[in-house]
Amino acid sequence: MDWVMSDLAAGRQVLQCRHAPIRLQLPAFGPASAGACVSHKNMPQALGHIEPRVFFSGKGEPLLMFGSSSKDNCVSQYIVDLRALIPDLASKMKLDGTASPIRFLLPTLLPRPATKHELEQDYLVLFGVDDQMYVQQSLEPRAITTFDSGASTPAPVDIPAALPQCISSLHQSSASSDPAVDQLTSVQQATNALRLTLCEYPCNPSIENTVLISVMHVKHNEGDNEHYKRHLVVMAPAAPFEILARSSPLEFSGIAEHDLVFTNQIAWDHMHFRSHSTSSTTVAPPRADYASAKRSAPPLRNLLANDFNHGWLDDTVMILLSINDRENAVLHAKASDLLKNMEAC
Repeated sequence: MDWVMSDLAAGRQVLQCRHAPIRLQLPAFGPASAGACVSHKNMPQALGHIEPRVFFSGKGEPLLMFGSSSKDNCVSQYIVDLRALIPDLASKMKLDGTASPIRFLLPTLLPRPATKHELEQDYLVLFGVDDQMYVQQSLEPRAITTFDSGASTPAPVDIPAALPQCISSLHQSSASSDPAVDQLTSVQQATNALRLTLCEYPCNPSIENTVLISVMHVKHNEGDNEHYKRHLVVMAPAAPFEILARSSPLEFSGIAEHDLVFTNQIAWDHMHFRSHSTSSTTVAPPRADYASAKRSAPPLRNLLANDFNHGWLDDTVMILLSINDRENAVLHAKASDLLKNMEAC
């Protein structure tokens, strides 16, 4: 895909496919075992693949997480490397010699929490400082498990199940404008996480100045109406990924709040926004040179900096939205702008 000028909105750019879409040949799962969907009787037994999320690991792996029918419940969560599904993806994305070898050659079941649910969804894959993988299966109550594609058994991370006040208080501030209408709220994970260093390029990332950011939803059900409010969540960069702060509701220009707007993914748009001007007239080296230099000199290698899921405050985040389950939208925001109006936890 690439950016082109819109024919409908003067001066605006839209994402457009450069080639015909590719149908991914994911293996079929299911059908779900009898009785697995007791509370979701309308759920098809052979559901297929739903709610895909694409993101990079710090090692340069383009990963696809998706839900699908399983033998144990209605929907389970799986992960697969997109390079295994699209043979020439690595060369097209210039990942040859940069990304690590494929470790998820086939869809791999993500570890489940101790208490299983019929519908496993809204998972979050987290990468620690050393790029060790973790899976957050639930935001409320919070549950995180270690995850290794090898033979090791997943283990729960010791973390309080109760959310901090800055998150739990969102329920209390969600009173309906109509006293006659009951309003139910729930807190849900929305997007993948990105690594952010809290200063401008080229400052040196460290464990003290680097965090993880993601978007969470507060789901509101008022009678027959359903909508989401979006909040940026800031977490510590290493396990147990303590929640440090959350933003005020994120409002996106041009989108009606009564629409069903779901934030699917976030990504660094280094391809289109990677030049960094210093306070003088000189231009900082390209980010790729900075991260590559760290990788090529082992004594100086910075484990936090990479070309894939890491950025600085003056970098640009691309936010992908789903609108009314029918349309998609993309918008850009400076990382520093997303961190405005934060409430510490």
